[in-house]
Amino acid sequence: MVGSNKTCPQQIAADAMASRSRQGMNAVGEVLLRRVVETATDAIVVIDEDQRIVLFNSAAERMFGRSRQSAEGTSIVELLPQRFRHGHSDRVRRFGEDRQQPRMMSPERLVVGLRGNGEEFPIEASISASEVHGRRFYAAILRDVTERERNRAALMQSNLDLQQFAFAASHDMRSPLRSVSGYLGLLESRHAGALAPAAREMITRCIAAVGQLDRLTEELLSFARISADPIEPVEVDCNSALAESLRLLEHSVLETGATIEASELPSIRVDRHQLVRLFQNLLDNGIKYSRGRRPQIKVGASRRNAEWVLSVADNGIGIDKQFHQRIFETFKRLHTQQEFPGTGMGLAMCRRIADRLGGTIWVESEPGQGSTFFFTIPDPHDPDPTTP
Repeated sequence: MVGSNKTCPQQIAADAMASRSRQGMNAVGEVLLRRVVETATDAIVVIDEDQRIVLFNSAAERMFGRSRQSAEGTSIVELLPQRFRHGHSDRVRRFGEDRQQPRMMSPERLVVGLRGNGEEFPIEASISASEVHGRRFYAAILRDVTERERNRAALMQSNLDLQQFAFAASHDMRSPLRSVSGYLGLLESRHAGALAPAAREMITRCIAAVGQLDRLTEELLSFARISADPIEPVEVDCNSALAESLRLLEHSVLETGATIEASELPSIRVDRHQLVRLFQNLLDNGIKYSRGRRPQIKVGASRRNAEWVLSVADNGIGIDKQFHQRIFETFKRLHTQQEFPGTGMGLAMCRRIADRLGGTIWVESEPGQGSTFFFTIPDPHDPDPTTP
């Protein structure tokens, strides 16, 4: 009947079929979700608002050496060494109140887990919070990084050994090199008159070669110190750091008549010594590769997201694009000693310093058009609070 509020049998049947379909899809979804959880290679552990384990997948069983039956229903702190248990519940609770989710459980360091046999091991973990039927649950995805940390420790030790070797080799080599240079100088000054021109030329070349090797060992020592020296961030006025680097290059600036212009540079929290060395190397590079021109160098800075981008532009010979990466490698030189004296370490040091400061370095250049070197320094503080 038209206007009747009664639902026709066909509609009732259709609604019933739709309801059964939704129930069927929900059941399929639950099966798929459980299979995903069980086949995951990372451990997945879910705890309730009382911080008791309600889900412990197969990967978690393998990781912690505990069965699901023994883990579920127990406190999550049972998976932590005793010294890390105090205050853990409060940290999880505070995370649940934080809107920034999901995130790494400990971004600055790894979490330490405890296996069933009492063995401790490092874990990389992320956590997220959800509410189901009015109850809060926390899901953690855990990854055993024992092998990665072991390799990292071995690499750090290897780097330390290489640094110590570089220190020792550079220091020990310079003493005999200076002795050789000194004896060659005595030979030239005392006996040059008794030697043939060809012999005097050989002595001159030997002195030059020894001098080059001495400079190279000094650069190797400086390169090793870059990684060995601790980073001590302080608030640094980049204008002051630039002025200090120019004082160190005063002789080269006066000798070449170089002009250095700088826009107003920011104050940044950074290691002052490393920043001065970075400026010094880039300015020296711009002066050296001017090829007879009067060097003109401009230093600037611009803000980009959570970092500063500083630039050093010169009017030198420029660099072909195919060499833009190569120039930052150690001992990679594009010119002979006769064209431009050097060791091939200056820009490699710049890259090492930029890496240590948490930034990057690159160059934009074309042959005959000068070069602009850019390097970044992280600085999450927004200098303009009104900036959106």
